[in-house]
Amino acid sequence: MGKRAPSGKNDSITRSAVPVRLFRCMLLAFAAILTAMWTTPSGGRAFDARYSIISFSESGRYMAIAADGQVLLADLGTGTLQPAWQAHHDIITTLAFAPGNEFLATASLDGTLAKWSIPEGERLSLLKAPTVVNDLVALPAGGWLAGGWDGSLFIWDLSTGQQRPLDGRHLFGRVVVDVAPGGRRAVSAGDDQTIRLWDLQSGRMTKILADGRYGLKADLAMIRGIAIVGNGEQVLAASVAPKCEHDSRTLHLWNLSDWRRSFDLMGRCGASGLSASRDRRLFAFIDRDRRQGIVMEAGSWTRRRVFDVPENVTLTLSSGSTVLELSPNGRLVASLVNSTGRDIRLDFFRTGDAMRLAAVAIDLLRDTWRITLPDGRTEELKHAAMTGMRRAPSRSLLLADALDGEIVER
Repeated sequence: MGKRAPSGKNDSITRSAVPVRLFRCMLLAFAAILTAMWTTPSGGRAFDARYSIISFSESGRYMAIAADGQVLLADLGTGTLQPAWQAHHDIITTLAFAPGNEFLATASLDGTLAKWSIPEGERLSLLKAPTVVNDLVALPAGGWLAGGWDGSLFIWDLSTGQQRPLDGRHLFGRVVVDVAPGGRRAVSAGDDQTIRLWDLQSGRMTKILADGRYGLKADLAMIRGIAIVGNGEQVLAASVAPKCEHDSRTLHLWNLSDWRRSFDLMGRCGASGLSASRDRRLFAFIDRDRRQGIVMEAGSWTRRRVFDVPENVTLTLSSGSTVLELSPNGRLVASLVNSTGRDIRLDFFRTGDAMRLAAVAIDLLRDTWRITLPDGRTEELKHAAMTGMRRAPSRSLLLADALDGEIVER
């Protein structure tokens, strides 16, 4: 005998349960839509905070964090924390402050560049780039030097949108750039494993370092960091090795006059996150072999360990997982570690004695900042109040107190 529908009292119970179940399903669907709107900013790609970058302003007062396509801005002088905002529809590849804290520039995998006001974080302009921009450096006389993902280099005026490609390029891949004091010369390095020197007035390449196999390689590993040393007589290059299988030159110093190598630090995995102080006398990087944040001073080139990378964090070839940035005055190292795709751990260390001054846990889902000091004091801030369409900034007196005296401008 076949089953039949319940009758009598049970029928009424079943009929009353249908609207409740339907309502629950509608709530679950609505929650899923809201989650998708937040977690998939572009093409269904899930949000992942592990694609992160840090940048200090010229004075050291402001710090910007890019997490996937979002930007967080902190005024370290007053402890004012701007809520995260969606800057791009895809991963942010680079960000940098204009001289004088005039604005913040960001570039993304979506092929756009944007200008943002400081400290409000309001968008001033949005430009379409000819290629994905991998690195941006502000020029003293105005404009920006950009290195692309396709080996190209160009000078860009972000106010007018005008761009001028340099007369030459790397063969392929990502390009990192730096500008010598005075802004007349620049140096670039690329995935083609060459280092090139440029005259920015003429836009022409003046020298190229290419040795090794096939006459192309300046090193056995990919160069992902480049920095001018001192007044521009030397250049420091940091490389990463994809598989950590063979000894390669991790960090090497070159004389620009004769392209002679002054020293090499050997390692299997390489160095990432190369950062320099404003006077280009102090440099910081991640030693991928020892899993340490290192600071070195030009001249003596003595290594100083500042922090250890947690064992549960995977070091990637690009910025990813763990990044660090040296403050312009060289007194602070900011280390950003991601162990999940939602949370960011930001630590501030004093370079002189490697003391941790503050630990900041940022929950991007809840938009909260939790600040912890070495003496045990804690503070949690949540951007809850709304002003128009943007959340209101919060202020952490604890963070400002911890970094007091370590930044240049208040």
